Amino acid sequence: FFFLMIRRPPRSTQSRSSAASDVYKRQVVSTQSTWGPNFKIKFQVENLTQSPMLNLGVTYDYDFSVFKMRKLCHSIPCLIPKIGYPFEIELMNIDPNGTADVIKIYVSEKNKVTPLICAQINMPMSELPLD
Repeated sequence: FFFLMIRRPPRSTQSRSSAASDVYKRQVVSTQSTWGPNFKIKFQVENLTQSPMLNLGVTYDYDFSVFKMRKLCHSIPCLIPKIGYPFEIELMNIDPNGTADVIKIYVSEKNKVTPLICAQINMPMSELPLD
């Protein structure tokens, strides 16, 4: 079970006193399960602010020599406050030794480089197939 919440002042806020009362809050909660070299990661992105967030993207970063994933990005057209947006991704450990590694999840505004929130999931070693 993984949990991450980041608080950050709005970009337009210049003073620290007003930033403390008005913060952006986002949350990512995830779980993982495994069967052989295949993994399933379930996670939920939630907007903890009072305003909806539009046109968000979810991207993943990982070592392509260790894991293989079908889809590298997802869209969130509208993230309504206090309602979770669930995701389920499947990936396969393609390393012959079943190496453990990290999967990074980034949620960002479309066409922006800086993520709004990120999560790091430490993946366990894969079970090796029986020969």
